[in-house]
Amino acid sequence: MSNWVFSAVKPMASAGQSLRFTRILLKNWRSFARGYAELGRRVFLAGPSSAGKTNFLDAFRFLGELATPSVGLQEAVQRRGGVRRLRCLAARKDSQMGLLVHAGTSVQPLEWEYEIDLGSDVQGRPVVQRERLRRRRETVWERPDSSDAADPDRLYCSMLEGGMGSRPAREFAAFASKTRLLNPVPALMRGAAGFDANPELGADILEDIAATPEKSRRARLRAILSELQAAAPLLSNLESHRDGRGKAHLRARFEHWRAHGAWHSEAQLSDGVLRLVGILWEVLSGTGTLLLEEPEACLHDLFVRQIPQMLSRTARRTGRQILIATHSAALLESAGVVPSEVLLVSADSEGSALRPAVSLAEAVELLRHGLALSPAPQWDERQMALFGEAED
Repeated sequence: MSNWVFSAVKPMASAGQSLRFTRILLKNWRSFARGYAELGRRVFLAGPSSAGKTNFLDAFRFLGELATPSVGLQEAVQRRGGVRRLRCLAARKDSQMGLLVHAGTSVQPLEWEYEIDLGSDVQGRPVVQRERLRRRRETVWERPDSSDAADPDRLYCSMLEGGMGSRPAREFAAFASKTRLLNPVPALMRGAAGFDANPELGADILEDIAATPEKSRRARLRAILSELQAAAPLLSNLESHRDGRGKAHLRARFEHWRAHGAWHSEAQLSDGVLRLVGILWEVLSGTGTLLLEEPEACLHDLFVRQIPQMLSRTARRTGRQILIATHSAALLESAGVVPSEVLLVSADSEGSALRPAVSLAEAVELLRHGLALSPAPQWDERQMALFGEAED
């Protein structure tokens, strides 16, 4: 018996199309008793503060950590406070906790299917209750299996973290492991002391820029400069360099009353602009799904309205999927944003609710007034079947 059922997949994708997550199911996951979303190449996750946006993004981050050999299941769950903290507080009759994702391309959106359901042992350690990977509806592996029965300790690990197994399993693990959350902290980007050197907070961005081969570095910085000039026309140059001690720096030149303009170091750049440089650099530097927390932070609304186009243009160069958590109405008022890209998140006493936006006006209203979604989102028969008991 399977707790998750999907419809037939579409024809195979052609070579060269980049892989992305195409939909996700959450069950008793953090603040979501149930959550379902279909995902495009660009997704805006809109809702007020503390509605559950970060918890939704964290499901993808969790998958990335499962597929990272240096992290794996035990460490990934421990980072989230253990199984008890990870399981939704609204879980009552059915306390099973898990998630399922599909990944594919625009032609083959359901090429991959990965599911993991978790429980805990008497010590509270996470244990795999079910794990399955399929490709084009063909099972790559499914657990528990005979090897798990012979050695139950295997269920303390995900199959994604081993880096072994069949070639299809390694392919999916490689895709998942490239998922990255980014929420740059300007002070950390500037190298301020007393901060945890967390790459997700932008600690390594200036060093990454400086360490990139010159040709690629210049090309990416030119692309970033071109995007920033749409909102900051006085910006005329962007450079990376190292000081006498070998420390990486970023500097930007602005044209004004001085004959040759003025250079500003990263210490002099505004927090919003420095964050945006870091975000755009990451968009141009990787291929996995990128999870962004509030790219609008520290920026004026006129600048914020430029961000969606900036992200789209830079993402086209690498084919990256970008999932963006925001509580900025100005971001959604940008030209080119359409309702089908927007997922709404709100919270009440039962946890977080998630559904597609009916209109941008509805999304803006939610962000400006922080209201619960009304009417409460209901699962249709197809979505209910995804969580129902059925034969494979």
